Amino acid sequence: MIYLLQYHQIAPHGNCSGTFVTPRIFENHIKELSKMEIKTLTRENYMHLLLHPPNENFVLITFDDGYENVYKYAFPILEKYGLKAAVFPITAYIGKVNLWEVPFLGRHAHLSRSQILELYKAGWIIGSHTVTHPDLRKLDEQKLKMELEISKKSLEDIIGDEIQALSYPYGLYNTKVKKAVRDAGYNIAFKSAGKLKFPLDFLEVPRRSVYISDFFIRTKLNPTYEKYYLLFERLANYFARLSPVYHTILSK
Repeated sequence: MIYLLQYHQIAPHGNCSGTFVTPRIFENHIKELSKMEIKTLTRENYMHLLLHPPNENFVLITFDDGYENVYKYAFPILEKYGLKAAVFPITAYIGKVNLWEVPFLGRHAHLSRSQILELYKAGWIIGSHTVTHPDLRKLDEQKLKMELEISKKSLEDIIGDEIQALSYPYGLYNTKVKKAVRDAGYNIAFKSAGKLKFPLDFLEVPRRSVYISDFFIRTKLNPTYEKYYLLFERLANYFARLSPVYHTILSK
């Protein structure tokens, strides 16, 4: 079985969105995974194993948005347990604060170029979360191409390697977006809520979102997850869309 987990911030003090997890809770999650002898997918094997699902249990731990607190708190915890992860930075905000989010969610620093490179050298998967974190469905073809291609090139310049993975902002996409993702040279794209079904469509790979309310990671691995938690995740994703609405209002 393969489990794909989606985190955002790992921070002692978060925000009212609930998309953060404290370092203590996060380490408890990792301890649980270690006790269950679940291995992490790595940069070298994750696409192969998603294409050819193994009999063993694997997990891919992912972090959207590329916050600096992932480097500060999650990275050392994962190193302690010998595990790897994936991070998807928003390239326009590398080394800056999250001005793309609504103000009441607080201001938090994003990863710097040197931190992204260090994570890559430590074996992490580096993927794109676009340039500015827009709803890709609402962009014209030129802007859509720019968001996908420029973010990919920016990250490739930092790590000196090809960027193959994308995480859709807000988990939103459509047929037009998927075609643009493929044309931009990505081999895999992750969304948020959804049931993992094989064979996978590599341009809409679902993950299980983790929130401050998830004290025990076993909850996300339980077979009843699809029945009870998918609706909650979809509601949380609607809440996240306040940020583009806020910026649309400001621009008028």
